[in-house]
Amino acid sequence: MNRRWKVTGRRYQYGWSWIVYRPHDPLRTMQVFTDHKEALTYAARHAQGDPK
Repeated sequence: MNRRWKVTGRRYQYGWSWIVYRPHDPLRTMQVFTDHKEALTYAARHAQGDPK
């Protein structure tokens, strides 16, 4: 599932899509700039502490 993921701090890159996590806002843990459902799934799992 993490084919082309790059990790830079709290910012995750999937192709040209970016996801920025908001650890201080549990209701909106991440701000999503992507249409990839795969990226959403990865972000949701990662936010819960699952590395994959």
